[in-house]
Amino acid sequence: MHFSLDENERKLVSYLSEKLVLRMSEMSTIEQP
Repeated sequence: MHFSLDENERKLVSYLSEKLVLRMSEMSTIEQP
């Protein structure tokens, strides 16, 4: 299946994935003793 994202969707996806990565790294940092 092939689909194309327009520029806004691409930016949104990259923004959300960036936020997710930051959140994950924050949580892993907090969990460490």
